[in-house]
Amino acid sequence: MANFTTIQSSLGTNEFSTNTERSIVKAATFSSGSPQLTQGYARYTIDAMALPAGSVFEIRRYLTAGPSGTQRQVDIATIRAAQVIEVDMGLVVEPWDVTIRLIAGTSPQTIGYVVKQDTNDVNAATAGASAVTSIQSGLALAATALSTAQWTNTRAALQDNLDVAVSSRSSSSSVASVQTDTTTIRGNVDVAVSTRAPAADTTTLLGRLTATRAGLLDSLDATISSVLARLPAALDGGGNIKAAVQSMASGALDSIFAYVVEAGAPAGSQTFLQGVRAMWSVLLRKASGLAITTPGTEHFRNGADTKDVVVATLGTDGTRAVTVDGT
Repeated sequence: MANFTTIQSSLGTNEFSTNTERSIVKAATFSSGSPQLTQGYARYTIDAMALPAGSVFEIRRYLTAGPSGTQRQVDIATIRAAQVIEVDMGLVVEPWDVTIRLIAGTSPQTIGYVVKQDTNDVNAATAGASAVTSIQSGLALAATALSTAQWTNTRAALQDNLDVAVSSRSSSSSVASVQTDTTTIRGNVDVAVSTRAPAADTTTLLGRLTATRAGLLDSLDATISSVLARLPAALDGGGNIKAAVQSMASGALDSIFAYVVEAGAPAGSQTFLQGVRAMWSVLLRKASGLAITTPGTEHFRNGADTKDVVVATLGTDGTRAVTVDGT
C-alpha cells in the first residue's frame, strides 16, 4: 500500500527568476550532477492557480540513462494559464529530478509545488540483498516438511502424468462421440412440448373426459373412501377380523348347511349338509347288494362304516326305493 511522504514543497518566496532552471526536488538551482537518488514511487503537484497574466513556466523531468550516468530530459510541459498539474511518475529506480524555469513574466516570482515519494513498498528495485535473503529464509520449508519419504519417485512420476495434453487421455473419436450424443440429447429436449403430443390425440383425450365421467370418478372415490372407513371397525389392533365378525360369518355358514334343500318323499326332508353326506356316501363310500338280476337292497355306508346313510331297494323291473339318513 502506497505511503507517500512530502520530500519538498514551495518555499513561499520569489524563488523563480527568468531563465534560471530550479530543481523542485532539491529546492535549489538545477545541477545535472545532483539528482534525487532515492528509489520508490514518486509524484509531484504544481499549483499555478495564481499565475500572473503573461507569465510562462516550463516544467522538465530528468532521468539518468545509459552507462554514462548523465541525466537526460524525458519530457517537458509549459504552463501559460492558471491551472493545477499533478503527475504520478510511478516507480522510479534511476536517479531523477524535476525542474521549473520561468521563461516569461515578472521576475522573480513564486509558484506553488509539492513533491512526494513512497519508499516503503518492497519491490525488486528497492529491496536490498539482505531483505531478499530474509524473504527467502522466511519462505523456505523446514528440513522435514518435504522429505524424500513424502516426495518419492512414484509420486514424481504421477506428476509427470499430469503434464500432458488432455487430448492424449481420450481419442478424438471418443470426444466426437460424446459431442454427438450431447447434441442429440439437447436436440430432443430443446423442442416445443406440443411436438411430443399431436393436437389430434390431445383433443380426443379431452373429448373423452366428459363431465359425466368426471362425476363417476367422484362417486368411485367416495365409495372407496366409505369402504376404507368401515374396514377398521371390523379389524382388531393386530389387523385380524374381530371375534364378533367371525361369529357372524360362522352363523351364516351354519344356516347355509342347515338349509332344507328338498322336502318330502322319497328321501324325506334333507338339509344341504345331509344331502352332501348322502352324495358322498353313494359316490365314494362302501356299498353292497348292487346285483340287479334279482331284487335286492343296496346299502351305502358312512365314512366310519357305522351306519347306512343311503339304503336303496332295487326291483327287477328297474325300480329303486331309497331311504336316507344324513345325520
